[in-house]
Amino acid sequence: MRGAYPAASLLGAALLLVGGLALAQQADPIQDRTADDSGEDSGEDSGADEDTGEDSGEHTDEHSRPPHGDGARGDTGDTGEPGDECTAGLWVGDLIFSTQSALEDWSLGYDQVRGNLRVVGIEGLQDLTDLRCLRTVEGTLEIDKMPDLKAAGMERLERVGALRVVGNRDLVSVELPLVEVRGHVDVEGNPALTRLGLDELEEASGLQVSGNRALTSLDLGLRSLPEGLVVTDNASLGRLGMPELIELGNLAVQDNASLVTLGGLEHVSRLDSLVLTGNRALTSLEGLEGLVLVEGPVLLRGLPLKDLQGLRRLTRVEGDVLLAELDVSSLAGLESLSQVDGVLTIEDNASLSTLKGLGALRLAELALRRDPSLANLDGELLVAGSITLEALRGLENLAGLEELVRVDSLTLRACPRLKALTGLEGLIDLQELTLEELPELSDTSALSGLRAAPKVHGDKQIWRAQKKR
Repeated sequence: MRGAYPAASLLGAALLLVGGLALAQQADPIQDRTADDSGEDSGEDSGADEDTGEDSGEHTDEHSRPPHGDGARGDTGDTGEPGDECTAGLWVGDLIFSTQSALEDWSLGYDQVRGNLRVVGIEGLQDLTDLRCLRTVEGTLEIDKMPDLKAAGMERLERVGALRVVGNRDLVSVELPLVEVRGHVDVEGNPALTRLGLDELEEASGLQVSGNRALTSLDLGLRSLPEGLVVTDNASLGRLGMPELIELGNLAVQDNASLVTLGGLEHVSRLDSLVLTGNRALTSLEGLEGLVLVEGPVLLRGLPLKDLQGLRRLTRVEGDVLLAELDVSSLAGLESLSQVDGVLTIEDNASLSTLKGLGALRLAELALRRDPSLANLDGELLVAGSITLEALRGLENLAGLEELVRVDSLTLRACPRLKALTGLEGLIDLQELTLEELPELSDTSALSGLRAAPKVHGDKQIWRAQKKR
């Protein structure tokens, strides 16, 4: 299973501060090739280096100076167009802009950055027209904590290594005609954002959209997010809107107070993991009906779901499954689920009265806790490892476990109405038995078919009393 992807961009280790601009240049300069291509005398060029350093104190190393003019255009192979204000230069190194003047001085000379580019904390700047020539950033493009920025638009930008739009207080729209992002896209903490315009983008490694409280929909044409999609704490987000998505790694949708549908994920058939928690308006899992396999864990918690029909095609989970704090009365919708390789935990579901819907399910372990309306264990559960039944106030017997033949351990705890172990008559092999806080349990005869006595923990008197009969 792929791991969760990082949300941080990488900057070069060596930074040269020039006013509000931090420049990190690589050892192999483009300036020498620029001079050769333009036919300028190398001696004159060297003299220009010295003059620049003496006049401003900004450039003391000839390798830190950027290329300009026709030489840069020739070096990048851009033919340009008559009257084009962009000189099509290539910048080699990392950039950090923290003043508008530094951004203006740099911008029109370049359309490519071989490194990372960060625009951070510039007061008064409301748009990014100074970067209108930019076509490619091979590293991470980061727009960070811009207090007055309203629109993040770069009309020529086509390719970046990764994109971060983070902590921009007044940002309303992102309009980027990107066709390629090799890494991750992170859009976080932009409280006024209403439009995420990445309309041309079909693939990125991963996407994280978090803490954008005015955003109502993603509406993206992405087809592939192999490392995953994370959508958290977007208060106004009502829907995802990603109808073209086919390939998806991890899916985590958490704490989106207005989310009412997962529509747009219908074509996703497998996931690395599935986490849905705290979406208090999500009453249905429709949108996940194409899902067949989850190669890791499944976590559903704190959802007002009425049923699990959106998972009706899910056949296997290769990790743990947690179903907690749901409004379901049964597990209808899980009829196709035939195998859970980890622990199935069902807890804190106040309305759950039956396990019907599970069908013939093979489990490594089963844990039922604090499901007060559950009276029996209807189903055809095949558990190989351990079973824990705890704080089930309505449980009276163990009907539903008739298919069990071998179990490593059985724990029964704080089930005040449990009177008998009816349902375990087929069990022939049990290694350990724990009996605790079972005031009404008096009949353990259903375990009389065991080939050997288990190791008993807790209230051993119940077991001894049965053996004496």
